[in-house]
Amino acid sequence: MNETIPKVLLFTVKEASQMLNLHENTVYAAIHQGRLRASRKGKKILIHYSDLERFARMDIPGFRVADETEMCVSEGRRER
Repeated sequence: MNETIPKVLLFTVKEASQMLNLHENTVYAAIHQGRLRASRKGKKILIHYSDLERFARMDIPGFRVADETEMCVSEGRRER
């Protein structure tokens, strides 16, 4: 993640998954497991930037945030 704090501090699950290079379902799982803090605003689940930063730095056995190269290989896509 960038060292500069973005102007927007709340992110949807889709935005968070893109920032973390994770599948949306993985982000939902982390929220439901209590590993990633989020709040609900109506139907939307929102995640604060500081919580994303904390989650990205966590050392969870058997879990790590993959880099872009690994994501392309694991999803069967080729880089262009």
